Amino acid sequence: MNLDSSEIIDALDKAVSELFETIAYSEVTGKLIEDTFPDLKDYSIGASIDIIRSVNAHLSLLLSKTYAQEIYDTVYGDDQDDDILSDLVAEFTNTIAGRFAAAIIHKKKSIEIGLPVTMEGMFQATENKALEDTIVINFDIDDQQVICCLEKGKNSFDSDGVFRIQQLNERGFPHGRD
Repeated sequence: MNLDSSEIIDALDKAVSELFETIAYSEVTGKLIEDTFPDLKDYSIGASIDIIRSVNAHLSLLLSKTYAQEIYDTVYGDDQDDDILSDLVAEFTNTIAGRFAAAIIHKKKSIEIGLPVTMEGMFQATENKALEDTIVINFDIDDQQVICCLEKGKNSFDSDGVFRIQQLNERGFPHGRD
């Protein structure tokens, strides 16, 4: 897979846009991040999923917990437990990965997608730069930032991935700091 391909970028843009336009009833604009990540200061929820066959990449989605709550309230309108927002973002990531993979292989081969892994915490960009073999698109949806990342060869939540989410302890501090 050549991550420089406009077909790859277009398929990723379309998969994210279609999901948020359909589920969140929102207009979506995406901007390819070529160098510096946006500054995200809100508590975030993210999910990462392996696209095992035929694309062989890892896809991650990151958005603020506040925005995930707004989407949930719009779609379902009732109270939820703490895990439901992570489940919502995991399902979004799974749907985007499936739509993206199907668009890339042109339905000629089968696809295999792993299970999404979710994390919550504070966004941290690794050296604040997009890495080689990586596509990162910053989407503006209802004045909220949603970041979608496609990496070849590593999990986006690994410490050497493009970004990670620093988990916080129960007092709201990074693990190891009180």
